[in-house]
Amino acid sequence: MNRIRKIPMMHWFLSAMMLLLFFLMAEDSYAVDMMGYYPLEDGNIWLNSKTYMEEGQTRTKRSREIISGSLMLDSSEVFILGEMEPECWQMKASALAWDSEGLKLFGLIDCDEGASEVQVFDPPLLYFPRALDFGESQTWSVAGGTEITATLEAMEDVSVPAGTFQDAVRFFRLVEQGGHSEACRSWSVEGIGVVKQECEFTDDGETKEEDSELIAAIAGGMLIGSPLLPEDPLSALDLATVSMDGCGMVINNIVAQGAGGPEFWWASFQFDLQTASWAFRDVGPGVGAVPSYPCDYEGLDFES
Repeated sequence: MNRIRKIPMMHWFLSAMMLLLFFLMAEDSYAVDMMGYYPLEDGNIWLNSKTYMEEGQTRTKRSREIISGSLMLDSSEVFILGEMEPECWQMKASALAWDSEGLKLFGLIDCDEGASEVQVFDPPLLYFPRALDFGESQTWSVAGGTEITATLEAMEDVSVPAGTFQDAVRFFRLVEQGGHSEACRSWSVEGIGVVKQECEFTDDGETKEEDSELIAAIAGGMLIGSPLLPEDPLSALDLATVSMDGCGMVINNIVAQGAGGPEFWWASFQFDLQTASWAFRDVGPGVGAVPSYPCDYEGLDFES
């Protein structure tokens, strides 16, 4: 004969509460893989609206970051964050890569009026940890007496011009060196990257603030948000990239207003030797291939 064992109500209630508490604690303490919240992929572009103070006036400007290529360095694929111009004119770029420890800075490229300066870090510098628990802080030092602290604060929804995003991670990063410090609170979305940032820069007692919000981005080949302006709602070149081969050129990532919303277009050109200018050749939706036109003039070749 089977017997039914009766469990006291208080014992059942306490067991249920302990189980619930376990799940709540587990949900709040799991480690977040930060690699997905700052995706490094050739062709990713972020267009931001930056607000800052200059000469006592609040100013706003559009600013973009682009991953313009990658290279192999010590068996690691390192991505170049910055505009790569052949003449090295007013360009700043960083060489970045993720590994098991975190986001590493392999080097810096600083170009000004044709003169370039390349700084290589060996070993590469840790920029941000690979994994953090919510509420956890990590502090480390890098060359030159710089101390960095990173804290993963929370997961929450965030709204910016590019849209409203659920489950963005909010983190805080403090960089201190002598009388200089950079304190930034950022909101980052998985698969997209940083969509909002509030920074405070202190240098010898003088403090400046700079905020930024994502307007539009290309991440994983997808368009997030839109760079179209109310005064120019038909097309925008803010996300455009230029590629050349011989005397042929294609402009990709032209954002145009389509029937279903913003979409990508391309336009191709050929350099005209008679007029010494670029002549329009073709246009179409999507992504265009670089046209290959030979340069029939000695010493003239735009290949990049």
